[in-house]
Amino acid sequence: TALGTDQVGALETQDLRAMNTAALRALSTAQIEALGSEQIGALSTQQVASLTTAQVAGLSSDDLNALDSAQVRALNTAQIAALTTAQISTMDSADVAALSTGQVASLGSSQLAALATANIAALDTHQVAALSSRQVTALGTDQVGALDTQDLRAMNTAALRSLSTAQLEALGSAQVGALSTSQGATL
Repeated sequence: TALGTDQVGALETQDLRAMNTAALRALSTAQIEALGSEQIGALSTQQVASLTTAQVAGLSSDDLNALDSAQVRALNTAQIAALTTAQISTMDSADVAALSTGQVASLGSSQLAALATANIAALDTHQVAALSSRQVTALGTDQVGALDTQDLRAMNTAALRSLSTAQLEALGSAQVGALSTSQGATL
């Protein structure tokens, strides 16, 4: 676009909200980076969903945290996959809990490993059930220990089988006791 980064950074939030999605997508990564967290947080869910993966990857952690749960849920799986581990590591639990199962399934191993244990604990049974074996192996022992009993019961057999000895040892007795007979037999 013809606007410089300083000009884009000076846009009022109501001007940004009035920008159509095509114009927003046309902004360079540098122009998106020039926006402040308040400006990013003011984007509509449609505008957030229209951002390119490069634009999303260029958001600062503060910018990402300025998005509310509805805006985070508006991100498509390619946008979620484009998030850096630095961005993922600063997400708050409410935003992680708002992720769809498709969004959770699109997280790479390093992204999943970057989630705080509080964020792992915020995952619901549907989100945990969406985890692949590859994703489960990326979890640290503290993250596995943060899964509640219902989450473990929701985990598919292949994912349970992929747990390492160290991950299994991180499970508490209540977690192990909550596994179904068939789940226990797979370990």
